[in-house]
Amino acid sequence: MNLSPERIYRTLADCLEKEEDIEFASIMVQNLNNNLITAPELSGLRKRLRNLDTREGQMFFVALFRSWCHNSVSTFSLCLLAQAYEQAYNLLQVFAELEMTVNNLIQIDKLVQLLESPVFTYLRLQLLEPESYPYLYKCLYGVLMLLPQSSAFAALKNRLNSVSNIGLLHTPRLSTMVSASGSSAYDRSTGSRLKREENTIRWVELLDKFKTVQEKARRALRARERPFDDGVAGFQGHSLAAALSAADQARNKERANLPDTPRTGLGLGAGAEGRRSPADMGTKKVVLS
Repeated sequence: MNLSPERIYRTLADCLEKEEDIEFASIMVQNLNNNLITAPELSGLRKRLRNLDTREGQMFFVALFRSWCHNSVSTFSLCLLAQAYEQAYNLLQVFAELEMTVNNLIQIDKLVQLLESPVFTYLRLQLLEPESYPYLYKCLYGVLMLLPQSSAFAALKNRLNSVSNIGLLHTPRLSTMVSASGSSAYDRSTGSRLKREENTIRWVELLDKFKTVQEKARRALRARERPFDDGVAGFQGHSLAAALSAADQARNKERANLPDTPRTGLGLGAGAEGRRSPADMGTKKVVLS
């Protein structure tokens, strides 16, 4: 039986959007997104996502976006794949309000590596047209600001530096650009390749959906960490009390085991008395008798 990849992804997207287990949904979205980008069998889905000028492509993008919100980095990469660069830049603004975990940084690192793959050849070529895709530059520089100093940081920085002088080249005058964009059926100012008259995607609602899901994930994470924090605090308090009690018992036991001998006399302490040999003790008894 041959199942349509789009039907599988739509069905999984609908199920994951309603999934209550936030962590499970995030892991599933991450795996599905990695397969969507890298699997040769899914090249048709990638092509459909890059063609958001059709109603079918827009509906498929919206279906994935609503469930992909469980994983912030996957949602961002989905927008890059669909060339919705302005929406991707808006997501980066939300990233500033999120807690950047180690897992998120690892996913961003992998995304930078994927940007160098043949799948994103079109994206790298679009860097040669900064006047047509300004939000693409903002997205990539935003990713660069999120990354720590690493090999992924160096790779992305080298890629951007290789085309940084393109923006200094001669570009058409503003009036020419306005007239050209007015006659074009594509929204070239955002680089999203969406026909204005056929654009049924409500970008603001999708962005609000992303914020809501991420806030829900943040609260769930805090709820999972709170019992652990309370347990650690209680364990630390119990350990401290137990340590103090054990120290008191050891001190009392030490005092009880001390030899009942005078600590002064003849200039020798108890320690010296304890170190006398049996021969000396015998001599002492003879003298005393």
